[in-house]
Amino acid sequence: MNDTDYLALVETTRDELRDRIGQARVRFDRLVRTADPNARVPGLDWTVQQVAAHMLSVAHRYQAVAEGRDFRRAIIRASWTKSTGQSLMR
Repeated sequence: MNDTDYLALVETTRDELRDRIGQARVRFDRLVRTADPNARVPGLDWTVQQVAAHMLSVAHRYQAVAEGRDFRRAIIRASWTKSTGQSLMR
């Protein structure tokens, strides 16, 4: 238990969590940069490139929420594609 009255899945500190997130980001970045962008991801209909684009879009949106900025969720596929494309162009 912690001071939130919720059972933590993993007991950690904020510094340790930041470190673990940083390590995961570096590993993901390395994997994406070395993989064939057109390869299909096992178990998905998406390519490596599509998964990377999706992850980047989601990460930017979570960052916007954490910073108190506007968060727009794509409601239809066309707006999802447009918002994902805009994230990749930043």
